Amino acid sequence: MWNELKAKAEELYYQGRFPEALILAEESLSAAESCFGPEHPNVATALNKLGELCLPEGKRTEAESHYQRALAIQEKVFGPEHLDVADTLNNLGELHRIQGRYDQAEPLYKRALAIREKALAPEHPDVLVSLGELEENYHCQGQYEQATGLYKRRLAIREKLLGHKLPDYGGLWAKSNRCS
Repeated sequence: MWNELKAKAEELYYQGRFPEALILAEESLSAAESCFGPEHPNVATALNKLGELCLPEGKRTEAESHYQRALAIQEKVFGPEHLDVADTLNNLGELHRIQGRYDQAEPLYKRALAIREKALAPEHPDVLVSLGELEENYHCQGQYEQATGLYKRRLAIREKLLGHKLPDYGGLWAKSNRCS
């Protein structure tokens, strides 16, 4: 039941029906807690989804609380270097970045990147995501040298994965709309 509610919440989210999606995500969390107990990995999954759905509604405090709880469950159940932990760290980093709390986002992004590099491979597409998030965080702070270094690293990985050379625009050139 919880998974069906979560899937329906995601569907409503993609339709732009955010208030309805949020209600179903809350129901999904309640169902997961009832079925599995408060510290089950499915509860962490439901919390992560609920955190994501809080953001379009401007509920950043609630999103942070959900992400923190999901992270605590995942670290307890899976350990601190699990890929699910990296996903939640990335979500929490994103929340801090959009709030302009770049100094709090940076260690979360770095930790997510380290987990993904160790668990996957330095050239895995999920590593590219982490590199991009950290790059964006540096860019938002005006730390262009660090951002450009990560951009060039991502570019080299993408070229290797895709098998052809991509244009190098010299790094980032305009303030992102994803900065606070």
